[in-house]
Amino acid sequence: MQQLSQHYLYSLIKSLNIKNLWIALSGGRDSICLLEITYKSLKKLKQNNSIPKVYAIHVNHYMNKYSENCEKFCIEICNRFNIPLIIKRQNKNKYITNKELSARNFRYFWFTYYLNKNDVIFIAHNNDDQIENLMLKIVKGCGTSGLSSIPYKRKLGYGFLLRPLLNTKRNTINNYIKKNRLNWFEDKTNFNLKFDRNYLRHNIIPKIKLRWPCFYITLNKCIEKFKESKYLLNEFSQEIFKLLFFLKKSI
Repeated sequence: MQQLSQHYLYSLIKSLNIKNLWIALSGGRDSICLLEITYKSLKKLKQNNSIPKVYAIHVNHYMNKYSENCEKFCIEICNRFNIPLIIKRQNKNKYITNKELSARNFRYFWFTYYLNKNDVIFIAHNNDDQIENLMLKIVKGCGTSGLSSIPYKRKLGYGFLLRPLLNTKRNTINNYIKKNRLNWFEDKTNFNLKFDRNYLRHNIIPKIKLRWPCFYITLNKCIEKFKESKYLLNEFSQEIFKLLFFLKKSI
């Protein structure tokens, strides 16, 4: 598992040749941790005159009565770090049946909208999120693509999306938060068991850990195998299509 360090983010940002760096800021532990480490890494990069422009983007879905307080908290944090913050607010719609999917689509619309060439957006998913995602995909009966779980990096709009904390455990992030005495905004919806992910996180996974303490290691290995299978299937499919195209032209 990856440990948190300024050196890791510093090396990562330096290697990417980024023009603009965006940080998806929810106000929760993970995104605050990522914002803080990125800020410290950028200070180091500034000494070498290789610093990209950095922005944060906060999407307010109005999921609960504390959403406006969370937005204010994000504003305060970005003012403290002197990082420009863009806020997007989703209109409330009582007729939406799948609020999680609607919120996700709204977020990614604006992430895509702001990304230009050589831009990257950091999203603070961690390894626990990766495992939860895999388990949810299994329950839904997904194929190889879905079981590959969350990608570390992928194309998004004219830029790309990157998850620097994807190989970092939630406990590691929590310890970093405590050690550096960082404040965060606790989203109350994270404890609402109506949402499948929360039910899995709070009711199912703790029981699995008691029975199989190392199951995270095993599932991470499964994810890597699924990713490899997905890659090989895509490569094989492309070769098949090339062959079919060649045969069609030859007829």
